[in-house]
Amino acid sequence: MHGPRQIGLVAAGAALAVSMLGTGVAVAATPATFSWTNHYVGPALDCPTFTAYGDWVINHSLTVYLDANGNAQSDLERVEFAGRFYNPSTGTSVADRGSKRFLDTFATDGSYASTIMTYQRTDQFVHEAGRVVFGAQDANGDQAELRSVGHQGFNDAGVAALCTALGT
Repeated sequence: MHGPRQIGLVAAGAALAVSMLGTGVAVAATPATFSWTNHYVGPALDCPTFTAYGDWVINHSLTVYLDANGNAQSDLERVEFAGRFYNPSTGTSVADRGSKRFLDTFATDGSYASTIMTYQRTDQFVHEAGRVVFGAQDANGDQAELRSVGHQGFNDAGVAALCTALGT
């Protein structure tokens, strides 16, 4: 479910562990915070007659909460993006921005015990907002959706309207 996020968390945790070698337990209990930015430009959505591209700047902030032994107990990741969907053939674009927030708790083996994701997207056609609660991670790395509430903008009508707008 959260493969790329988990890889980032493992890398951040490894960097934290290396940086804390030789430090006391009191320091290990202090939350660790990481932030980074990436830029994505590429295919984003299949429309009936073309592929819509996306161009977003994505800002990440990750805070890892540790127990007294320095083990990760939970984390809070905030992802904010701003950019656009566009048709590479015509240059027509639609502004798009939003955020996602992941509050994860971990089992003693480091797997996800639960995740609460909140999301918000401001877009003329595929705007959405909501909250999803996921259960424990299974052996395949997936988390079952336990409950959700919100408005899903990536439905047939919203995507069709976006594709129509980009097709002109």
